[in-house]
Amino acid sequence: MSLHDAVKVALLLDGETVVLQHRDKDAPTNPNKLTFFGGSIEPGEDDREAAGRELREETSITFDEDALERIATYARIGGGAMSVFALTIPTDVFEVYEGAGKRTMKLLDVLTSPMVTDGTKEAVRHIVEQRKETNDVSTN
Repeated sequence: MSLHDAVKVALLLDGETVVLQHRDKDAPTNPNKLTFFGGSIEPGEDDREAAGRELREETSITFDEDALERIATYARIGGGAMSVFALTIPTDVFEVYEGAGKRTMKLLDVLTSPMVTDGTKEAVRHIVEQRKETNDVSTN
């Protein structure tokens, strides 16, 4: 993995609702925007390990890395790869250790929200496509 490789973790409350991180106003990238939890893959990590580490660093959620569902890996604009994972959680009651908190949103609303980063919208497109294949998300 190169230093430009990164991970995003979609926290799914159900098949149609996600929890997003609200980045704070002083964030070095995408200030005041909504994004999935995640970050860069560190040397020696694979993408699943990085997704688990990032989620543990940024939230109080307890989970087994085997529960992280691989959604997609694709080329990032500007170089490197993005790996997207999903984790189904039973509740949005958890602490966020980084940023300005969290927000829940319908998965399909993420695609049209001006508050959501382009990278997160791209990840959602992959999630929606996968869910369509398994009929897990309503497209109405």
